[in-house]
Amino acid sequence: DDLGGPAIVNTAAEATASLVLDYFKHNKITPCHSAATSLFTALAFDTGWFRHSNVTSGTFQISSELVTVGADQTYIYRELHQQEPLERMHLKGLALSSLRLHNNGKIGSLKLGTRDFKEAGCSMADSEGLSDLPRQISGVKAAIALFEESPGKIRVILRSSGDVDVGQVAEDFGGGGHKAAAGCRLEMILDDAEIAILSALKSRMKE
Repeated sequence: DDLGGPAIVNTAAEATASLVLDYFKHNKITPCHSAATSLFTALAFDTGWFRHSNVTSGTFQISSELVTVGADQTYIYRELHQQEPLERMHLKGLALSSLRLHNNGKIGSLKLGTRDFKEAGCSMADSEGLSDLPRQISGVKAAIALFEESPGKIRVILRSSGDVDVGQVAEDFGGGGHKAAAGCRLEMILDDAEIAILSALKSRMKE
């Protein structure tokens, strides 16, 4: 559904940042310090700080180029991950308290309702990164995170180690993504959303 204008498409790219940098190179543009910082941040986020399976030797070459022109990876990491307010830590605690294992420990799920966000004094933006918590448990192959945006409206985030295509699960519910990371939105109560997503994910894991 492109509405006009040129499009830069590379479905194998590990991050949008790499496409932007390709555009810069093609047009002989050297990123300024600010642009390099933004691009490195995007690259780091999309690759899970270079931990995900989409990382290649080219990813490290790109990151090296960005550091050379001014991106400070230590500053970026500190500002993004070591400056959390107490409220965010409280929300993380509530998320961990809700964490459950399913399917013989292969699926981990967590959920936060509007009441949890209110109790912690947080907004939906503060849930960034919490979806990865279940995958830190040994044996978990896929993770489900459900966040209640408002009563009856649920944001679902799916993560996988690669053994199951969570992108297909999200597509079944009108969402999208790719094999290792996907998401969708459901209009149902929080507990019903968890049951529906769990059922679909379990079915995919049997295939």
